Amino acid sequence: MKKISAVILLPLLLTLFFAAVSLAASQFRKDYVKALETNNFTALEYYGRTGKNEIPAEVRALLKEARETGSFDDKMRLIDIASSMAGMYQHWHGDGKLVSEVEAFQREEIKKENERRAEAERWNRYEMVPGNFVMRDRLPEMEAKGLSPVIFPHWVHRLIYDCKACHQGIFAMRRGANALSQAKILEGSQCGVCHNGTASFSAKEKCERCHRAGKPGDDTLLDPAKYDLKKIREASSRLGSSWAPEKLKDGKFPLDRLGQIDWTAMKESGAYGPLKSLDKGAKDEVRDNTVYFEPRMTFIKGVLFSHKTHSSSVECAACHKEIFKDALGGTDPVSMQDMSAGVSCGACHGKTAFKLADCNRCHTVVQGNPVEGVLKRTPPPAGK
Repeated sequence: MKKISAVILLPLLLTLFFAAVSLAASQFRKDYVKALETNNFTALEYYGRTGKNEIPAEVRALLKEARETGSFDDKMRLIDIASSMAGMYQHWHGDGKLVSEVEAFQREEIKKENERRAEAERWNRYEMVPGNFVMRDRLPEMEAKGLSPVIFPHWVHRLIYDCKACHQGIFAMRRGANALSQAKILEGSQCGVCHNGTASFSAKEKCERCHRAGKPGDDTLLDPAKYDLKKIREASSRLGSSWAPEKLKDGKFPLDRLGQIDWTAMKESGAYGPLKSLDKGAKDEVRDNTVYFEPRMTFIKGVLFSHKTHSSSVECAACHKEIFKDALGGTDPVSMQDMSAGVSCGACHGKTAFKLADCNRCHTVVQGNPVEGVLKRTPPPAGK
């Protein structure tokens, strides 16, 4: 499918936005927005000079719409229109009250946005580690109970379990899709499947073990070098996974060039063998074939995708058919930009799997070199 460039897309989105504003607006606003959109200064002067009766009501209507709009960018666009009208009103009719109203409203919205961003930044450091995320959807409710948000560290759980042990059976493999709640956990579903006092610590008794963002010692979930390997041995021994830290070089986790745990190297070293299922009698499904992806640009190395590597850790249903079609070539080619937005490989890589910036982890085959025994996915013709 042909991609639309940002250069084309941005003006198109702005045009659609102004069109949407105009649909629900008076004729005066429609005409004014059209003049503003096209930089028709003669028309803007005319509407400012003749709109003494219309402008105050329009400005206040725009601010009301901005107040009810969720997106900060959309708020600012509505405020910009209101600001332009208020400025014209002050210039032609000598009354600066509207300008003051708009500026006060704008300051308040910017303050709210800055506070929102500061709150997000407060937790971002916890999510720099692939797989970590902070559960803060109900932060006011947690704080009222004296609790910090929950840090969920995928990498700690992955030391004992492969992804397929929990996904898709207990959790859908997509953040925000599982409607997590304390009630469900305490009744034995979701996290409560394991955190029941037997398989792992009880969610009923040790709230602080999970609700620990911002608490002393939370850095052990951010830096693998600070994690107590004895805890892994104890859990592994109790649950039946394989853990042999003596096989780790210098007793440390192998790291990729971006400083994250190299799980492939971990497995190849024999240092660990995670459980594939919570049900010891479950049959493990592994698909064993390799697909070669040839990039459109000849100077970029090709990608060998190993189904065996991925399906040994992840259930086929986690990717097929929601993320990828089953048939070879059935899924539209995507760019690295698409992947960084969470499409195709980006559904996991950069989130729980190694980061997309580690290019050479995937791009390994010099184009033109023979690749035997693999399925081949060639790029579509230019323009497709």
